[in-house]
This record gives sequence, structure tokens and C-alpha cells, in this order.
Amino acid sequence: MLRTLLAMLVVSAVACVGVIEDPAEIAAGDPMAKGPGGTATDGAPIYQRSGLRRLTQNELRSTIKDLTGVDPIANIGLLPDDSTPFDNDYTDQYPSGRLVAAAKTMAESVAAKVVDDAALFARLVVCTTADSACMTQFITTFGRRAVRHPLGQQEVAELAALAGQQPDFKTGVAVVIRTLLQDLEFLYLVERGSPAGPADLFRLNGWEVASRLSYLLWGSMPNDQLLDLAARDGLRSPADVRQAASRILAGTLGGMTVAKRARERVSRFHAMWLGYEQAPLPPAVASRMRAETNALVERVIFDKRTSWLDLFRSKESFVDDTLATFYGDGMTRPGSATPTWAPYGASKRQGILSHGTFLSVANGPAETSVTLRGKNVRNTLLCQEIAAPPPNLTLGGQPVDTTRSPEPGPNECRIDVIKRTTLSPGCAGCHNQMDLIGLGLERYDMTGKYRTTDDKKPTCRIAGEGQLQMEEGLKTFQGPAGLSELLVATQAKTLGRCLTSQFLRFATGREIRDDESRLVDTMDKTFQDGGLLFDDLLLAYVSSAGFGHRLVE
Repeated sequence: MLRTLLAMLVVSAVACVGVIEDPAEIAAGDPMAKGPGGTATDGAPIYQRSGLRRLTQNELRSTIKDLTGVDPIANIGLLPDDSTPFDNDYTDQYPSGRLVAAAKTMAESVAAKVVDDAALFARLVVCTTADSACMTQFITTFGRRAVRHPLGQQEVAELAALAGQQPDFKTGVAVVIRTLLQDLEFLYLVERGSPAGPADLFRLNGWEVASRLSYLLWGSMPNDQLLDLAARDGLRSPADVRQAASRILAGTLGGMTVAKRARERVSRFHAMWLGYEQAPLPPAVASRMRAETNALVERVIFDKRTSWLDLFRSKESFVDDTLATFYGDGMTRPGSATPTWAPYGASKRQGILSHGTFLSVANGPAETSVTLRGKNVRNTLLCQEIAAPPPNLTLGGQPVDTTRSPEPGPNECRIDVIKRTTLSPGCAGCHNQMDLIGLGLERYDMTGKYRTTDDKKPTCRIAGEGQLQMEEGLKTFQGPAGLSELLVATQAKTLGRCLTSQFLRFATGREIRDDESRLVDTMDKTFQDGGLLFDDLLLAYVSSAGFGHRLVE
């Protein structure tokens, strides 16, 4: 029986903490329990608890476009808001009337566009007899793609009966499309699986693994090749899944279009993690900045397959004359109106930390913030939490508003204010960890443009010197290049582990819990031992024991 949206209002899926630790609990001989990743050093496979996850706005838009050929962009904004920084956190998703109403509106709009467009209609309904046999064929084919597994006989019969009640064949097709686009198994990644030993451990079937794989790798429904592979039981073992993922990345399963989308998905993961996907970039160069960063991510991870740390070490960038001129500070103009790889030249830039995308993320409403920029490096790149300021904080006997940056006096520069406030003895304990980093990036404004003086006070020169506080003391650096070199030289393992944990957070659709450190340890070891190749981390995860299973409450 089809799963209606009304049923969704009473469905809730809550993840709970925990992993299975005892190898004796694993069903003997289960091929999905064996894999190169996801198995701890003590030999115990690691399984994670998972919940019902709704497709994100981005995923739903891509899925509808792939399924029907219609771009539902006009109605996507009606859907419930997604989480941040990663949009797929199912612990932040709740069934709602807003979702029901948005899905209904979107389904009706898409169905109408399909039946009104002869080319779209012919793409979906390949038979031409316009009879019950043709309708059944359409329902069977379209249904498998929509809910990502074959419809049952009763479901096909119900949809055929519903279509048969309509005044004509095209209206019947529209009703089927509308119904399936509001189905629970279309809007959510519904995973059931079959019992695999312990009462709360279930092994996913090939269709469910195909969906996990496609939404991780390219953020949309499985294509026909992947569904056919599932139908042939070709995703049964971790080795099968790894091979399928490798072929997808290489463009031999689904073609180079799918491989390109997998690259875009990896770039989007970095954009969400580092925060620049929704950063307020300057309109004149926003597309150029995104292209610059995406090109670097793809070059390091896919084109050259070098250490992920090369994102920070790159000595050249993907720019055109317009962007190079915008950045300033002696950056080489490539002599081209289209982006190309050009050396940084005499500038103090290096790697992704010098991109306008990164530098635009953590700022105040009207100017740069040394505190927010430094905190961003600590929190985002190093996964280090900075304690919140204590309540009722005072400085010099006066209450401090920690939500606002202190304003300089008429004869002060911002560095003077910082020294007497956030870097004063009462605040320096925490702020040294943040502000000293931010000071090293101050020669780059909110958009990444180079400057030597304060935007609001041209008489205030900016030194651009920062310091990274570590256990062994303070290390001095200049600009993004200096910070990048220092991070790679002293924090390489921390950077790698932070990336691993954030990738797992994105892949599982929720925060990684404290008692799941074994999973991070295992994947991080694979990542570090393999030379920090990001695609190897991805392949290790999809071929791990946990990828083919689910743990429930």
C-alpha cells in the first residue's frame, strides 16, 4: 500500500547513541560485516544508529529534475528549512503540515508541466498505445525510479486503478506522478533491511544501499544503471559497493555526467563544511570565487589525487584577470578573460585560506572580525571548541556586551581596542586562541581583497601578523600563506582528523557522538595511512561494515 504524506505526520525517527562493540553479536558469515574500513583494530565491525531522513531541498530538486526533467525551483523554497552547516541532519527534521502542503503544491506543478510538454511526456511514457497495459508499464518503470525500488503488485494495481478513474490517459499519468511525488518513500530515505543478528541490527537490501550510495556521491536518486545493479544483487558485499563507487567516480557506471556530479558533491561538502556555500560574496565576482575554490578542490582530490593538505599548500589558483585584479596584493594576472591556473606571484596568498570564499565567512555585519575569523579556524578546521564567555562579564568594572565588537575611540585604531579589551588579562585566556589568528588575516577584508590600512580609518595601518597558540607556545605567521604553512607543519594530523569527523557527520546525516570515536579513529587511520587521499576516505566509508547496515532503537 502506498505511504501517504498524512502518515508522515505521525512518523518520527530519532537517532540514539551507541555502536555495537561485541563481535560475537555479528551474524556469522555475513559478507556485509567484512570490509577494509569500518572495522576497528580489535576486529569488531562498527555499526551506527540511523533514523528516517528527509531529502534536503537541494537533493529533492535534483531528484525531481532527474526523475521528470522538470526543475521545481519555484516551489523548493516552500519546503521546511534545512539544517546547518550540513543540510541533511535528520535529528533536526520534523514532520510538519508545511512539508505536506509544499509537497502537494510541488507535485501538482511538476505533474502538470510533464503532461503539458510533449517532449517530457514522451521521455517518461515510452509506450504509445495509451491503454491499461501502457499505464501499467509506465507505473512500473516510473515507480521504481521514484521510490528507488520496485513497487509491489498491490501498489501497481492501486495506482493503475486510480489512473483508470481519470477522464483520459494523460490525466491518469498526471495523477500517478502527483501521487508518487508525495509518497513517503519518495520524500524520505526509508530503510528497513532484514534482521542481521542482534535485535536492533538490520542488513540493508541492494536497493537501500543504492540509495545510500547515490545520495552520498551525487545527492540525487540512483540512476538506472545503479538500480539495475541492485536488481542483480550486485551491491551485496562491501567489495561490490566499493567497486560500484569506484566506477561511479571514474565515469564507467552512469557515464562522465555522474562522475562530474560526484565531483560537484565533494565540492559542495567542502562548501557546507567551511561555510562558504551561503557566504555573502561580492556579486561582481561571486561566481568566479566559487569556481576558484571548486577548481582547487577537484584538482587536489580528483585530477591530481594528492594529499588533501594540498588544499592549503597550493601555490597557484584558478583565476581570470577580473578576479586577480579584484584581489590585489601583487597577485599574478593570467592575461585571460576566462579562469586559468596562475601563480600567486608576489602576494602572501596560498591555498584555500586565501580564497575570497573562505575569507568572507566569519566576519561582523560591516567589517572583519579577528575573533570570528580565529574562532572559525579553531572550530571549523581544527574541530576545537572555544568556551563561551561567562555570563555577566565585566571589564574595568563595566559590563561587556559579548555580542558586539567594541568600537574604537576617536583617536584609536582597532588593534588598540583589541589590545585593551579582548586581549586584556581578563579575556586573553580564550581570546588569544582566536584573536591572534584573526589578526594574521586582517590585511584581507570581508571579501578577500588585500588592504594595508583599516577600511574605516585609512590612517590606521594593519601589520597583518598573527600568532597560533599551541601547547609549546606561540608561533608567528603572516597572512593566509603563513597560516596555511603553520597549520600543515604543526596541525596536519588534527586537520586530517577534523576532516574525517566532518565527512562522517555529513555521510551519516547527524553529529558524530562521543561514544562513536572508534569509527572516527578507524576512518582517520585509513585516511592518514593512505596519504590523506580524500577519495580513498570516501571509498573506505562506503565499503565499511556499517554502510550496509542500520542500527535502530
